[in-house]
Amino acid sequence: MGGTCCCTPTPELMQAYQRDGFCAGMTAEELIEMYHTRDIVLAIDHMWCNNLCQEGPHVTQGGRCMVPPTPGTRQFEGIVTGQGMVSLAQQTSGPGEEE
Repeated sequence: MGGTCCCTPTPELMQAYQRDGFCAGMTAEELIEMYHTRDIVLAIDHMWCNNLCQEGPHVTQGGRCMVPPTPGTRQFEGIVTGQGMVSLAQQTSGPGEEE
């Protein structure tokens, strides 16, 4: 939706957004509904899918899952560092491939 934050909306987060000039007059519930209207799933919908659910990959990788990836996984590192799984896959040779 054009932003850079992938946090599930809360009243506290909405206060921060509005302090910064975003989502003026919106409640957390309204923003959640906006995500749901776009078929984006949030941490309040399910957890621990590591973005491997049917809505995956993560929204930053073109999917519809905005659930935080599992810490300590390649998926987590890819989201945190901005490197997509596609980039990681291209850098690694598979079985039977020459390096």
